[in-house]
Amino acid sequence: MLGKQVGGRIEYRQIVLQVLNAAYVLQYRIDRDRLVILRVFHGREERE
Repeated sequence: MLGKQVGGRIEYRQIVLQVLNAAYVLQYRIDRDRLVILRVFHGREERE
């Protein structure tokens, strides 16, 4: 639950990770005892 809340839903979260000098944005949710990755964006990618 380190990331910030996304879309007004408490179970959907987003975190920015630095990997090999590039930023990646991961959107995820917690499903009981599992981490479910919903989307991965490159930090420079345009998105809504």
